[in-house]
Amino acid sequence: MKQLDLRAIGVAEMVEEVFAAFATRIILEEDGSITAVKEAGERPHIETVRAIAETRKGKGARKITQAFLEEVAAIYSENAGQNPTQAVQRAFDVSPRMAGNYIRKARDLGLLPEVTDGRRRS
Repeated sequence: MKQLDLRAIGVAEMVEEVFAAFATRIILEEDGSITAVKEAGERPHIETVRAIAETRKGKGARKITQAFLEEVAAIYSENAGQNPTQAVQRAFDVSPRMAGNYIRKARDLGLLPEVTDGRRRS
């Protein structure tokens, strides 16, 4: 097998298919018991692949509103002494780069002070 051959394989689709093949539906009964159901056939398999693909897509793009940036600024300010960018990252479950983007947008709106070399400007 050559590198070019590997490009023809859709790894994401393959992962979804393999996971779907081994998936088991879990049902929480009213009495609190749990039932595991292994469904066979093409229709349950297709539904499971679709559910896995939707889950892997994530939440989608977040709307950057004034209220959202105010929340970013509040979290940043509350954690000013202990790595505020990481606090924003954890609060919104985003990458360090995306947290930095949120902080920059909050600064652009005047919700946070400008910084120089990692320190607040007076």
